[in-house]
Amino acid sequence: MIEFGKLEYYLLVVNAIGALVYLINLFLYRHTANGRIDVIVTIVSLLGGSAGMLLMILLFDRKAEKENMMSRVFIICVFIIQIIILLIYKGHHAEHFTFAFWKFFAEHRILL
Repeated sequence: MIEFGKLEYYLLVVNAIGALVYLINLFLYRHTANGRIDVIVTIVSLLGGSAGMLLMILLFDRKAEKENMMSRVFIICVFIIQIIILLIYKGHHAEHFTFAFWKFFAEHRILL
């Protein structure tokens, strides 16, 4: 059985709330003229619900429009930052990691 700590339960609940909030925002966006709740979407995303929102974007909101692209980009950026913070918090970090990408391509010349 998988052992869940408080952080995992928190992330599960916040991501479920994030998915629900994004679906409500999507419904309001499609059926009302000015009923978007972007402030709540932003707050829930920053609290850790960006994975649930990203899942709802992939499942239900595939149509890219100018009005919703900024919130999508924000949710994806917050998701990436949260993944990095979670990995560091869990102790999964590499001591040998560098941003020297040219060394990687020097070792794997076939990719060039």
